[in-house]
Amino acid sequence: MALWLLGPDPDGNCCDCTGRTSPCDTCGEPDTCPCSHNFGPDLSLTNTFPTYSEAQFIIDNYTNNCFGVIQYIPTFTVASFTATETVDGFIFAARSTRTPDPVDRVSHTMQVGFYAAAGTLTIDYSTTSDGSSGTVGNSAVLVVCSGGVYSSVDSQSSTSTTGTFIFTLSTAALYIVRFQGTSKINASYVESSFDFSFSANMVIAPAVALWDDSGTTRELEACPKMLLPPLTESTGDWYADCATAATVMASSNDVSNCVGYNEQDLTPFPGTFTATDGGTSLALNYASSLNPFLGAGPCWGSINAASGQTITITLTGDFTGVSADIYDDTGTLVESLPSGAGPLVSSALPYTGRYTIKITLGGGFSSVNGGATITSSGTMSVNQIQALYATTPLLDCPARLNCGSSC
Repeated sequence: MALWLLGPDPDGNCCDCTGRTSPCDTCGEPDTCPCSHNFGPDLSLTNTFPTYSEAQFIIDNYTNNCFGVIQYIPTFTVASFTATETVDGFIFAARSTRTPDPVDRVSHTMQVGFYAAAGTLTIDYSTTSDGSSGTVGNSAVLVVCSGGVYSSVDSQSSTSTTGTFIFTLSTAALYIVRFQGTSKINASYVESSFDFSFSANMVIAPAVALWDDSGTTRELEACPKMLLPPLTESTGDWYADCATAATVMASSNDVSNCVGYNEQDLTPFPGTFTATDGGTSLALNYASSLNPFLGAGPCWGSINAASGQTITITLTGDFTGVSADIYDDTGTLVESLPSGAGPLVSSALPYTGRYTIKITLGGGFSSVNGGATITSSGTMSVNQIQALYATTPLLDCPARLNCGSSC
């Protein structure tokens, strides 16, 4: 095994930690694993799609239910693909087709990421095809992310049409499972199902396609969400458990129509908060007996917009002014728009993807009745809310509760 150094080399330069089993923290190398399932071309975990449009094509056509991913192969047609959560895991099912070839097979490769404690992962598989000779194939590869580095820890295969793979997970970590169903020879289709169950604590990682934005790696989420609590994925900031997250989601004073969050901490809240998804706009409104000198908010919404566009925030109703902060998909401040009577207009957005916007309204002269409307100079869509909450035992990544779902 080659020797490696931790931190700067004797000349003061950062060492190259690529492929090493321990992180180079002092060199700024990654020493943690993502809370999402980040993938690139051919289901790679480190390479990026060359362009946004290629990443968007995969997200639109080859992902399912926010966490399932199936590989794009130009010579095969994915006739159907589903990824479904279950009580103790998830089920993948797919059917791929092609024009029969005398010597070739049909196959499909799928992938999922999940954060899990130590335990036993069981995968019941079933694969069928109509080929004229040979056997079907099933395989599964278990990959673990440790110290920011991905490595294969186990692989299993079988030529039976049905059976079970069993993997032992030795520690809490981000795991990727890549599994494949292969047809007999001279087949027109292959159809597979993989039923996962896990003996311990597990949370599914959302699927995110990585793409190259002129040298900067960007993330294109399969299902962009507005995260609560706002802007954070830090362990200490999550809701204590699913019940606590559900309570926030169910409060009309806190969450409106699954697209707006009111952070104003007044109990009881004197009035109503309403968020409206207009398709190409997001309106955040108050109608209440709030002290006009207090103002209203902050309130939050999340949108998807394209690079180079501008965001406009228009004030309506009885307010003295509005201020806004725009954050990127990592929770980093992109721009603060100073308070004014509006409309407030942002600078050109730096990338295509998800943004979170914080709105604070200055008090009205006699009441608090109105709000702010967010629009874009180009295409825009509004994101639903998702709450992050801690699990027991505690994992490094949170469980996720979609607005409208139950624990």
